[in-house]
Amino acid sequence: MKYAIISDIHGNNIALQNVIAVAKKNQVKETWQEAFTAWEAHRKMNDTHITRVREEWLDIADSDWYMSYRKEDVIREILQSPQKAFHKKTWEVLCSSIPCFKNKKILIPSSGDNRAVFAFATLGADVISCDICEKQLQYAKEIADRNNLNIQFCVQDTMKLSDIGSEEYDLVYTSEGVHVWINQLPEMYKNIARVLKKDGFYINYEIHPFSRPFAYEDGKPKEKEVVVLKDYEMTGPLEDGITYHWRLQDILNAICDSGLMICRLEEMHDERDKGHFWFYEEERRTMSQEEIDSYYDRKKNPLSALPQWFTVCCVKRGR
Repeated sequence: MKYAIISDIHGNNIALQNVIAVAKKNQVKETWQEAFTAWEAHRKMNDTHITRVREEWLDIADSDWYMSYRKEDVIREILQSPQKAFHKKTWEVLCSSIPCFKNKKILIPSSGDNRAVFAFATLGADVISCDICEKQLQYAKEIADRNNLNIQFCVQDTMKLSDIGSEEYDLVYTSEGVHVWINQLPEMYKNIARVLKKDGFYINYEIHPFSRPFAYEDGKPKEKEVVVLKDYEMTGPLEDGITYHWRLQDILNAICDSGLMICRLEEMHDERDKGHFWFYEEERRTMSQEEIDSYYDRKKNPLSALPQWFTVCCVKRGR
């Protein structure tokens, strides 16, 4: 049977057989017209999601929290010690996978605050920073220009990476807070696998899903009861309609289904000396060492017994 090819607005070719698969999932008849209608509804839903995420980040980009990551002293520390932009265990995984970053082609989708982007560029890598929010990229470009960092910036949907060439990158790296905005994990990892070279690596640093169901009554652990916010299986969309709390199995299965091979998984606690899981950097500066230490004491903060972060390392093997 011959399958027609439909080109969507992002330029991706979609075989009609995939459209029909969507139709089957939604229990409609296997006619071309109905299959196309199902596909069109799916596309519009995804476009609506991306639009809402972009609008959210246009608001967040100017927040005090995000502006604090762009301060001169913060950027200077990254330029002087690039490894400080990463969790120690994540840095270990990165260096064991790619011992030298000089001239390596590195793609960072959903680049956010761009700390990892600045670090890789300082280490001599050829870096492309992608984000759905052009305002985030504009702030990052201003910092790069001031510090003579050669970085390319590109507005992209991480789930599609439409303007990113296939099999071009030695490393794709995503940092904390990426997955919460993704509503199509398989699509994201399919395209991450697509852009990697043979034997290229995908490495992430992300909030551990085990921490998602729990919190304290007012957000702080001081003599407060632990509150269960949701079941682990409740992945989303959450109450805001655009964010997701994927389980570890959702992320790892999407990676495996993309064809990437998982070669290492690390589950980590927040770092006492520079961690920001329990409080922001601005808060840390106003706290005593005793207060900081209390967040890392499981007797005073029982939730600190769980891992707060995880890093997975994957490789694209030749077929």
